[in-house]
Amino acid sequence: MEKAKALFPKRIENQRTNACTKLEKLKNAKLESIESDYLNKVIDLFKYTNIITAQPSQLEQWKATIGKCPKRQIMNPNTNKMEDKPVLKDLILKCLGYKELRSSFYPEYFSEIGLKTCVYCNSQLVVVVETKTGNSKAKFQADHYHNKSDYPFLSISLYNLYPACSSCNGAKSTKDVEFELYVKKPSSSFFHFELDKPGLTSYLTDPKRKDLLKVNFTEPPPPANKKTFSECFDIEGIYNTQTDIAEEMVLRARMYNEAYRKSLEKNYKGLFPSGTDTIERILWGNYMKDSDIHKRPMAKFMQDIRKQLLRLRKIRKELLNLPIRKVTL
Repeated sequence: MEKAKALFPKRIENQRTNACTKLEKLKNAKLESIESDYLNKVIDLFKYTNIITAQPSQLEQWKATIGKCPKRQIMNPNTNKMEDKPVLKDLILKCLGYKELRSSFYPEYFSEIGLKTCVYCNSQLVVVVETKTGNSKAKFQADHYHNKSDYPFLSISLYNLYPACSSCNGAKSTKDVEFELYVKKPSSSFFHFELDKPGLTSYLTDPKRKDLLKVNFTEPPPPANKKTFSECFDIEGIYNTQTDIAEEMVLRARMYNEAYRKSLEKNYKGLFPSGTDTIERILWGNYMKDSDIHKRPMAKFMQDIRKQLLRLRKIRKELLNLPIRKVTL
């Protein structure tokens, strides 16, 4: 993230100055007093802070101190009732130019970050492609972790933009979930996949019954005001459609033992340079380092299942190698 930001200092600064100019002009609009007060706080942020590149912790502070964008009571002619309308929110979003940045800046910016999967489900690609005309085009949506309906002033803050598939972006909408992408220790490490143990045991006894394989997903309990991943994104439901991958993982664990791995390293030294995880990707069909889960869809799922299966293989090996006690009569 820091390296990506460093590549575009002038463009990021232009975004800030352009926003300042347009927000200042917005003072001439007919606003209610509460809207004017809110607008002045937003203008100060863009004038005197690095709001576009500010760290997640700072965004949290501004979210708390500035608060939600006020709505205006407007008469609905169809119902003859007063309704809340996000007048100021729409004006601020237009000044900040988020819609234009989606096609003019974010594809190039996110291609430098290197994320290739939805940060929520990890099952769909979120990539930037180069078109035949040489332009970069984003094949994903940028979710606003702090939603832009309530906090429009954070709509172009880079640490507030999470690359997501359209399904997860729509499912999350304005909901709050307990997940932080831009941290040294990714929140994904607290989420865990595992094959249901009774089902796995039964499948190992009867390999024809792959229908016995079931995926369990566990996650830490969120704060009272936030949704779980299961509630928001149906994670367990998604991955239980992929039990054929789980079956392949079980077969790999049984076929590709340590002896097989060593034979590959010995016979194909030139293909597997020391210190790379290429051989792991060959054997397991995906990236196997925690830091690489967003390089390929399903990586987190396959990493967790691999760890489970290797634990079982180790236990089985230990049981088979138990010393035989001599019984004297």
